[in-house]
Amino acid sequence: WVIRMGDPSMTPLEPMENVIDYATGPAKSEWMDVFLCAACRFFIGTNSGLGMVPLSFGVPTIQTNMLPVSFFTTLDDDLFIHRIIRRKEDGAPLSIREMFSPPYINNHNAKALDGLGVELKPNTPEEITAVVQEMMDRLDGRPYAQEENDLVKRYYEASSYRDLHSHGRPGQLFIKNHELLY
Repeated sequence: WVIRMGDPSMTPLEPMENVIDYATGPAKSEWMDVFLCAACRFFIGTNSGLGMVPLSFGVPTIQTNMLPVSFFTTLDDDLFIHRIIRRKEDGAPLSIREMFSPPYINNHNAKALDGLGVELKPNTPEEITAVVQEMMDRLDGRPYAQEENDLVKRYYEASSYRDLHSHGRPGQLFIKNHELLY
Protein backbone atom coordinates (compact mmCIF):
# COMPACT_ATOMS: atom_id res chain seq x y z
CA TRP A 1 0.00 0.00 0.00
CA VAL A 2 1.08 3.55 -0.69
CA ILE A 3 -0.16 6.50 1.34
CA ARG A 4 0.35 9.81 -0.41
CA MET A 5 1.32 12.53 2.05
CA GLY A 6 1.19 16.26 1.37
CA ASP A 7 -1.29 19.06 1.84
CA PRO A 8 -4.92 19.54 0.85
CA SER A 9 -4.03 22.07 -1.88
CA MET A 10 -2.50 19.27 -3.98
CA THR A 11 -4.40 18.00 -7.01
CA PRO A 12 -6.31 14.89 -5.93
CA LEU A 13 -5.12 11.59 -7.41
CA GLU A 14 -7.35 9.49 -9.59
CA PRO A 15 -8.40 6.38 -7.65
CA MET A 16 -5.76 3.63 -7.87
CA GLU A 17 -5.56 0.18 -6.38
CA ASN A 18 -3.55 0.08 -3.12
CA VAL A 19 -3.11 3.89 -3.01
CA ILE A 20 -4.63 6.16 -0.38
CA ASP A 21 -4.64 9.86 -1.22
CA TYR A 22 -4.32 10.92 2.40
CA ALA A 23 -3.06 14.40 1.42
CA THR A 24 -6.49 15.42 0.13
CA GLY A 25 -8.61 13.13 2.29
CA PRO A 26 -10.77 13.80 5.34
CA ALA A 27 -8.38 12.11 7.83
CA LYS A 28 -5.62 14.68 7.17
CA SER A 29 -4.23 16.17 10.41
CA GLU A 30 -0.88 17.11 11.90
CA TRP A 31 -1.14 14.26 14.41
CA MET A 32 -1.88 11.74 11.64
CA ASP A 33 1.06 13.08 9.58
CA VAL A 34 3.43 12.21 12.42
CA PHE A 35 1.75 8.86 13.11
CA LEU A 36 1.97 7.76 9.47
CA CYS A 37 5.64 8.80 9.26
CA ALA A 38 6.43 6.86 12.44
CA ALA A 39 4.43 3.73 11.55
CA CYS A 40 5.27 3.18 7.88
CA ARG A 41 7.55 0.40 6.62
CA PHE A 42 9.62 3.06 4.85
CA PHE A 43 9.16 6.63 3.71
CA ILE A 44 9.80 8.10 0.26
CA GLY A 45 10.29 11.85 -0.02
CA THR A 46 12.77 14.62 -0.56
CA ASN A 47 15.24 16.40 1.72
CA SER A 48 12.60 18.82 2.98
CA GLY A 49 10.27 19.24 5.94
CA LEU A 50 8.17 16.11 6.28
CA GLY A 51 11.09 13.87 5.29
CA MET A 52 12.73 14.66 8.64
CA VAL A 53 9.90 13.13 10.68
CA PRO A 54 10.45 9.43 9.86
CA LEU A 55 14.17 9.85 10.56
CA SER A 56 13.26 10.87 14.10
CA PHE A 57 11.56 7.51 14.57
CA GLY A 58 14.27 5.43 12.91
CA VAL A 59 12.04 4.61 9.94
CA PRO A 60 14.05 3.80 6.79
CA THR A 61 13.80 6.54 4.20
CA ILE A 62 14.42 7.09 0.53
CA GLN A 63 15.19 10.64 -0.48
CA THR A 64 14.76 11.52 -4.15
CA ASN A 65 15.52 14.61 -6.23
CA MET A 66 17.79 15.90 -3.50
CA LEU A 67 19.33 19.33 -3.70
CA PRO A 68 21.79 20.58 -2.77
CA VAL A 69 23.57 17.39 -3.52
CA SER A 70 25.57 17.59 -0.30
CA PHE A 71 22.52 18.00 1.95
CA PHE A 72 21.69 14.40 2.69
CA THR A 73 19.64 14.01 5.82
CA THR A 74 19.79 10.26 5.85
CA LEU A 75 20.87 7.57 8.25
CA ASP A 76 23.27 4.77 7.37
CA ASP A 77 20.51 2.37 6.30
CA ASP A 78 18.68 4.89 4.12
CA LEU A 79 18.80 5.26 0.34
CA PHE A 80 19.04 8.43 -1.74
CA ILE A 81 19.20 9.69 -5.30
CA HIS A 82 20.03 13.30 -6.04
CA ARG A 83 19.53 15.58 -8.98
CA ILE A 84 22.20 15.80 -11.63
CA ILE A 85 23.62 19.24 -12.37
CA ARG A 86 24.33 19.90 -16.03
CA ARG A 87 25.72 22.78 -18.05
CA LYS A 88 23.08 24.77 -19.92
CA GLU A 89 25.36 25.50 -22.88
CA ASP A 90 25.64 21.87 -23.98
CA GLY A 91 23.55 19.81 -21.54
CA ALA A 92 26.65 17.94 -20.36
CA PRO A 93 26.42 16.77 -16.74
CA LEU A 94 28.99 17.88 -14.21
CA SER A 95 31.09 15.08 -12.78
CA ILE A 96 30.13 13.81 -9.36
CA ARG A 97 33.31 15.40 -7.99
CA GLU A 98 32.29 18.77 -9.50
CA MET A 99 28.77 18.53 -8.04
CA PHE A 100 30.28 17.91 -4.62
CA SER A 101 32.70 20.84 -4.80
CA PRO A 102 32.27 24.62 -4.58
CA PRO A 103 30.37 26.49 -5.91
CA TYR A 104 27.77 23.71 -6.31
CA ILE A 105 28.10 21.62 -3.14
CA ASN A 106 25.74 23.62 -0.92
CA ASN A 107 23.97 25.69 -3.54
CA HIS A 108 20.20 25.29 -3.68
CA ASN A 109 19.30 28.73 -5.01
CA ALA A 110 17.79 28.50 -8.51
CA LYS A 111 18.89 32.03 -9.41
CA ALA A 112 22.46 31.38 -8.27
CA LEU A 113 22.62 28.09 -10.18
CA ASP A 114 21.25 29.85 -13.26
CA GLY A 115 24.00 32.44 -12.86
CA LEU A 116 26.55 29.64 -12.83
CA GLY A 117 25.20 28.46 -16.19
CA VAL A 118 23.82 25.17 -14.91
CA GLU A 119 20.44 23.50 -14.63
CA LEU A 120 19.08 20.58 -12.67
CA LYS A 121 18.01 17.24 -14.07
CA PRO A 122 15.40 15.54 -11.89
CA ASN A 123 15.45 11.83 -11.17
CA THR A 124 13.74 9.67 -13.77
CA PRO A 125 10.63 7.61 -12.95
CA GLU A 126 12.77 4.53 -13.57
CA GLU A 127 15.38 5.62 -11.00
CA ILE A 128 12.66 6.33 -8.42
CA THR A 129 10.92 2.99 -9.08
CA ALA A 130 14.26 1.15 -8.86
CA VAL A 131 15.26 2.74 -5.56
CA VAL A 132 11.86 1.83 -4.07
CA GLN A 133 12.31 -1.79 -5.20
CA GLU A 134 15.85 -1.72 -3.80
CA MET A 135 14.52 -0.61 -0.39
CA MET A 136 11.89 -3.36 -0.41
CA ASP A 137 14.62 -5.90 -1.27
CA ARG A 138 16.84 -4.58 1.54
CA LEU A 139 14.02 -4.73 4.07
CA ASP A 140 13.33 -8.31 2.94
CA GLY A 141 16.99 -9.20 3.66
CA ARG A 142 18.49 -9.31 0.15
CA PRO A 143 22.24 -8.65 0.46
CA TYR A 144 24.13 -6.54 -2.05
CA ALA A 145 26.47 -8.22 -4.51
CA GLN A 146 30.17 -7.31 -4.32
CA GLU A 147 29.92 -5.46 -7.66
CA GLU A 148 27.13 -3.28 -6.22
CA ASN A 149 29.24 -2.47 -3.14
CA ASP A 150 32.24 -1.67 -5.37
CA LEU A 151 30.16 0.79 -7.40
CA VAL A 152 28.98 2.51 -4.21
CA LYS A 153 32.58 2.77 -3.03
CA ARG A 154 33.57 4.46 -6.31
CA TYR A 155 30.63 6.86 -5.97
CA TYR A 156 31.69 7.80 -2.42
CA GLU A 157 35.29 8.32 -3.50
CA ALA A 158 34.10 10.71 -6.23
CA SER A 159 31.57 12.51 -4.03
CA SER A 160 33.84 12.95 -1.03
CA TYR A 161 34.69 16.58 -0.38
CA ARG A 162 37.43 17.12 2.18
CA ASP A 163 37.02 13.45 3.10
CA LEU A 164 33.39 13.93 4.05
CA HIS A 165 30.43 12.14 2.54
CA SER A 166 26.83 11.59 3.45
CA HIS A 167 25.23 8.81 5.36
CA GLY A 168 22.99 6.46 3.52
CA ARG A 169 23.56 4.68 0.25
CA PRO A 170 22.96 5.89 -3.31
CA GLY A 171 20.39 3.90 -5.26
CA GLN A 172 21.95 1.22 -7.49
CA LEU A 173 20.23 2.13 -10.78
CA PHE A 174 21.00 5.80 -10.19
CA ILE A 175 24.74 5.22 -9.78
CA LYS A 176 24.79 2.74 -12.67
CA ASN A 177 23.03 5.31 -14.88
CA HIS A 178 25.61 7.95 -13.94
CA GLU A 179 28.70 5.73 -13.63
CA LEU A 180 30.56 7.72 -16.30
CA LEU A 181 30.40 10.80 -14.09
CA TYR A 182 32.98 9.40 -11.63
